[in-house]
Amino acid sequence: MYELQAFHDALFVASYGGVTVFYVLVCLYLLFRRGNAFSMTVQPPRELRYWAAGVVGTFALSNLWWVVLGCTFDDLVLGNALGQALDILFMGFTLLPLLIRMLQDRRRPLWPVALMVAPGVLIAVVVGIVMRDASFTWLISIYVTLLFLFFFSYMAYALRQYGHWLRANFSDLRNKELGKNLVLIVGVQLFYIVYLFNMGALWIEYLSMLISVILVIIVLWRVESLQSLVADGTLAADDVDGQLATARTAMSPSTLTGIGSLLEECCESRQLYLHSDLTLDQLCRAIGTNRTYLSQYLADQGTTYNAYINRLRVEHFVRLYREAISQPQLGSVSAQQLAYDSGFRSYRTFSNAFKRFMGQAVNTWVRNPW
Repeated sequence: MYELQAFHDALFVASYGGVTVFYVLVCLYLLFRRGNAFSMTVQPPRELRYWAAGVVGTFALSNLWWVVLGCTFDDLVLGNALGQALDILFMGFTLLPLLIRMLQDRRRPLWPVALMVAPGVLIAVVVGIVMRDASFTWLISIYVTLLFLFFFSYMAYALRQYGHWLRANFSDLRNKELGKNLVLIVGVQLFYIVYLFNMGALWIEYLSMLISVILVIIVLWRVESLQSLVADGTLAADDVDGQLATARTAMSPSTLTGIGSLLEECCESRQLYLHSDLTLDQLCRAIGTNRTYLSQYLADQGTTYNAYINRLRVEHFVRLYREAISQPQLGSVSAQQLAYDSGFRSYRTFSNAFKRFMGQAVNTWVRNPW
């Protein structure tokens, strides 16, 4: 909500123009570059790159239309109402869908976004443009704050479900988890609070600009560092739940026993768990069963796919470490390297799994591994 007098400051004008150019370059990068600036081993969903480009492009357009509105309308209330209506409309229909689409377990509908965004636009149009009442600014501020608090709560719930889905389908969660999305949402909330309560002070204009730049960088990093899960052939969470409900009545005790034997023979004896990117579907194909039966078997054992595989990896690490220290002639032992040799791609993931299954931290256990 930039005041026209801010553009009389040369430093502000230079910063404003530079930030706008930065947004344009990031938008073009997301649209047209096929590589990944953050990790060459991660292949982010292309759809997310397009949504992120829409978010960054909206930031660039917002900077432009505020200048145009400030230079075109002498009526400050009308200019601000038009600008805020455009901001809420475009930002709501790009940023919120981006955050929702990051949840790759199933295709969540986007029509609720329209229901959330519409009241804010109506407040700006009816109160600000039609009635020319300056109080629309405070009404929008309150509404958008409540909107993001509601959306934050929804995303916290959805991320919890998504985490359960990941642990039930993937042995390695690196580049798949989305807990940092909550940080992103908090950043969005902070930006909008500063932005909407902007009373024209130049330092607040600079603060809004800084927060928006940080937000764009976080969006770029989060999209580029998120692995696409579509290629893994996983089913949607709703489909899995439905199939499991059917399977519970169809599986016999002998079927469950057979799956246990197959896991012991094919997964544990042949050490398939050492493949860091092993997925539930791949293990199903290896043992000759389907994901419905295997998921139900693991659930009846009181575990998940992720926990089952990581337990085998921790046990493998324990064997490797004890063998290594019993042969001092081989030299020093690196717990980190042994963790990688046991199928973990991240030492942090290994540390968490080790503490969960062994009941103590790795550094504590290695002092007395027997």
